[in-house]
Amino acid sequence: MSISVIIPVFRETARLNDLLKTIAAGAYGVPHEVIVVDGDPLGGTIKDITDSRVITLIARKGRAGQMNAGALRASGDILLFLHADTRLPRGAFGKMMKVFDDEEVVGGAFNLGIDDERRIFKIIGRAASWKHRLTRVPYGDQAIFMRRSYFVALGGYPEIPIMEDVELMKRVKRKGGRIAILPDVVATSPRKWETDGIAYTIIRNWFIQTLYLLGVPACRLVKYYYPDEVGSEMAGRNRQRTVKRLCIGFAAVMLLGAVPGAAETGRQGFREEFKTLADWKPLTFPKIPRHSTYSIRMEGDKSILVARADRSASGIICKRSLDIYKTPIIKWKWKISNTYRAGDEKKKSGDDYPLRIYVVFKYDPDGATAFERVRYTALKLIYGEYPPHSSLCYIWANKKYPEHILPNPYTSKTQMILLEKGSDRAGLWIEERVNALADYRKAFGADPPREAAVAIMSDADNTGEKATGYLEYIEVSSI
Repeated sequence: MSISVIIPVFRETARLNDLLKTIAAGAYGVPHEVIVVDGDPLGGTIKDITDSRVITLIARKGRAGQMNAGALRASGDILLFLHADTRLPRGAFGKMMKVFDDEEVVGGAFNLGIDDERRIFKIIGRAASWKHRLTRVPYGDQAIFMRRSYFVALGGYPEIPIMEDVELMKRVKRKGGRIAILPDVVATSPRKWETDGIAYTIIRNWFIQTLYLLGVPACRLVKYYYPDEVGSEMAGRNRQRTVKRLCIGFAAVMLLGAVPGAAETGRQGFREEFKTLADWKPLTFPKIPRHSTYSIRMEGDKSILVARADRSASGIICKRSLDIYKTPIIKWKWKISNTYRAGDEKKKSGDDYPLRIYVVFKYDPDGATAFERVRYTALKLIYGEYPPHSSLCYIWANKKYPEHILPNPYTSKTQMILLEKGSDRAGLWIEERVNALADYRKAFGADPPREAAVAIMSDADNTGEKATGYLEYIEVSSI
């Protein structure tokens, strides 16, 4: 067995050569190679490496991507991912090799230690080590190592800006792999705590880690971990102050999240005949740059909403809300030009429809558990508003599956009701009448939150096709 040590770096010249010397001195005859991957396109760190045996690479900046680039170049049976500011314990290679005597172990890490004699850092290290031994989810500064074959089978590190180590370990746990936490302690630099402040760093890290585990994407959280990387020095200081306020607010969320908030009173029914779109607002998605279009055209004395999708996705959502218990009946008249050849209600790649009608249910603190209140309050802190609780999606299905209700391929929080199926009636005006309250109870097996809103969507971003949908009216009423 041999080991490939992969070190991602960016402007680490001052400490890197010392680290490389300690690796060479501590190998104790274990076959190994060292690969340093520089995130600087000019190779500002690797050009100063003095050990000619070291393999050097340049990759796009980003720890996950740099480590994946190193893993592609590696030839060792075991991959060891080592941060440039972390020192391995004595005899680390031999202890790692011994772990793999157990064939069920796929990887591991060391206990965390901070390279400082102050008592507070010893407490931080011990607390972190206890947590990681309990959860078997080590972080990158603990020198994660893994069988190369298993790492490749996992698809490598997910290329997200932060939390790539947590996401990798989540994948390992989903596959049932065993992770060993060695009792030996790595020594990681205290520079982050010293630069940002000990208390602040601890709260910020808890803030980021907890929100990530609650489902907030890493791309939303990275600005809180690296608030000073973009913009001027003054902007960086402003962001730093903002992050501190957010961390304090998060502490309050954890303490007060179990206190229910006041629910809004639901609205009465309405009929929308699309004279204008003044009562509707756009609904777009950050990772989909091409948007569908929504316009009004006249057919005789009637206004018709025209929704066009061309390798695109977006929607419109009504500004008026409804009380699902008072006004559960929704009626509309629709028509489509065609279904999608590649459309498939059971696959993410086929999750496109010329027209779909959503009933989006708003999060209600009064009906939430204590955990849900913490989660939704924390998400509001990031997004500025509560995300939806759940939704029904009435679709003109592309295929003729026998089921009447299917979970959305992307999320079980959305249940799809297949009203029309296939293209047999494409080009014809069809009137629909649904009881959204009864449908919700069938789809979710529970009562919905009281307040909801209607949304309209036309999309073709997954299939890459095009279609047009038409709506004459939507009416919300009591039974």
